[in-house]
Amino acid sequence: MSRHHSDRGFGNRRSFLGVRKAHISLFTVLLAVAVLGLGFGVPAHAADKLIVKNGSTTKFVVTDTGAVGAGVTEPSYPFDLSSQGNMESQMHFSLNGTDVGGWITSVLDNNFFVSSGAEYNSSAGGWIQKSSDGKSVMAGSGGSGYTLYMQSGTSVGGAISAVPRLKIDYSGNMTIPKLAGSYNNGSAYVCVNNSGQLYASETGCP
Repeated sequence: MSRHHSDRGFGNRRSFLGVRKAHISLFTVLLAVAVLGLGFGVPAHAADKLIVKNGSTTKFVVTDTGAVGAGVTEPSYPFDLSSQGNMESQMHFSLNGTDVGGWITSVLDNNFFVSSGAEYNSSAGGWIQKSSDGKSVMAGSGGSGYTLYMQSGTSVGGAISAVPRLKIDYSGNMTIPKLAGSYNNGSAYVCVNNSGQLYASETGCP
């Protein structure tokens, strides 16, 4: 006996059940990720936005124009990120999801740093060592201009005493702290050796 298919139906029983099963499975996965996996509340849709909340606190927003806000309820840029008042690094990059790699940090006006091997966390003591080799680099801008910090010898989890290696102020003056010293007449020659290293000499370069 041949089966009759109505134009108003969804197809035969097998295809109908398959569609229903797929929809239920997708909903279950999304709900589990939102509620259990991420610790967020159930996503809500309001005023042409996708809103994800933790309780009453908005954590993630996508507007109808495609702008994304993480910690920002009204994103002003294609991707707008905030640590919501916490003085800590906002973005983390790694090879395989471990707590090492690189970070982006902005905690004040005119303050933006890129770091490798260390994150910033004010409540934990400032720059915190993450890389197991004990080395880290922090470079960025602040009130005094652009500064490059480097250090070695700090154990994982320890607060870093960042050492400035290069400074450029807003007048374009460049300072290399390692070359600072008490020179005759207050100045010296800056020389370059065969290895490409800079050094200061009071008597001139050979």
